[in-house]
Amino acid sequence: MIKKNFAFLLICLFFVAVITSACGGSKTTPADNSAFYYLFPTPDPDPAYENPFKGANVGDMVKFGRYPQTAAGDFQDIEWRVLSVEDGKVLAISRYGLDAKRFDDESNDWESSEIRGWLNGEFYEDSFNDDEKGVIASSDPGKVFLLSSWEADKYFSSDEDRKCVPTEYAKANGAWEDRDNGCCYWWLRSPNPDDSQDVSIVESYGRDDTYGDFLNGNGSVRPALWINLEYENPFKGANVGDMVKFGRYPQTAAGDVQDIEWRVLAVKNGRVLAISRYGLDARRFDDDSNVWNSSEIRGWLNGEFYNSSFNNAEKGVIASSDPGKVFLLSKDEAEGYLSSYEDRKCAPTGYARANGAREKDGGCWWWLRSPDPDSSSVCYVYYDGRIRYFGVDDSRGSARSALWINL
Repeated sequence: MIKKNFAFLLICLFFVAVITSACGGSKTTPADNSAFYYLFPTPDPDPAYENPFKGANVGDMVKFGRYPQTAAGDFQDIEWRVLSVEDGKVLAISRYGLDAKRFDDESNDWESSEIRGWLNGEFYEDSFNDDEKGVIASSDPGKVFLLSSWEADKYFSSDEDRKCVPTEYAKANGAWEDRDNGCCYWWLRSPNPDDSQDVSIVESYGRDDTYGDFLNGNGSVRPALWINLEYENPFKGANVGDMVKFGRYPQTAAGDVQDIEWRVLAVKNGRVLAISRYGLDARRFDDDSNVWNSSEIRGWLNGEFYNSSFNNAEKGVIASSDPGKVFLLSKDEAEGYLSSYEDRKCAPTGYARANGAREKDGGCWWWLRSPDPDSSSVCYVYYDGRIRYFGVDDSRGSARSALWINL
């Protein structure tokens, strides 16, 4: 018995020594005085995203995004050639032909083409993470696009300069390859003005040709994109009442992640106050309290929701405020910024409905952060726009997120 007690004492002394060492001897410990904190410390936050195009010059090759490039379909970093640096943006094109696709099944019109849909849909979603998506600029031809004939002439110095080799993955998917030089032909977005069946291409010898049959599935895809060197805040220039896309969250019943739409409520002192257009999810306010600062929903909004919905560039413009980076409106704010019952009505997303959001006549009821001064209930906006009080533990209330954005 004495030996067992002695062994137990030694173990205890060992842990005390570890904790004391981690604490720095007699130094003050954190507020929770938790030994667990020292043995299993919270990991450091992820470092801020560094745009790899910063400092790049025309002709440089920059790795950005990932796409299958081997015959077996292994994902590898995409290499991009810098074509231009202007107005705080970089124009880049993939070094290689990344895949083989037809332009379209019935038209040489870029805007409605199959290849444009693929580039801005499947390719965009699969190739770039949220941080990378955050620096890809919107442009008239799309976030990801094919060069026009004019651009192919402007940004390449010669036929030799326009030659392009397909990846092994592109060849495995049917990309045509010239036996003489190993190069492919690659699509441009300009239609043949004299033939509705044809679209422009760059031939394997680098010449610009207008007779590419849009039905051919062996043309190589050489994506192009504009990159913002500084984050382009989508709220800049917005006015009260505007809808702005910012961040992403599941919004369909199947849980598909889509851009969040925000309604601008105020623009003042270099900041924008915005609220989500829809009720984004169904959550209870708390399990037993109507105090906002300690509430379950505040923790979720500033934890799981904040971290999953915004990339680092977006987080960089979300302002800190007394109620949190992401918060619910107060009763006074709801009445002040949304001045009528009709204006306060809000529909839930399909995702919120699937998670149990209460709905009537197409509208949800959504939480506010103000407590009922006379009970343990909390404010919410009813489906008809009226403000009422309800129990905090009802999980059918919709979360309509609000935030301040630094311009």
